[in-house]
Amino acid sequence: MTESAKTILNIIGKLLFFFFCVSLVIYGQRTIGYHFLFIELLGLAGVLLQLWNYNRKFK
Repeated sequence: MTESAKTILNIIGKLLFFFFCVSLVIYGQRTIGYHFLFIELLGLAGVLLQLWNYNRKFK
């Protein structure tokens, strides 16, 4: 597999993970209960993890 193919797959994987985390946040926000609050916090943690991963290249 070439480097450009690896880069494209990496970007696609990160985008899928981002949309999954955002959907968790939206789903958790639209419902009521502690269980759904935990789901929302997991989604938020995933988004923050991606921000941390992006920003650590620029230290």
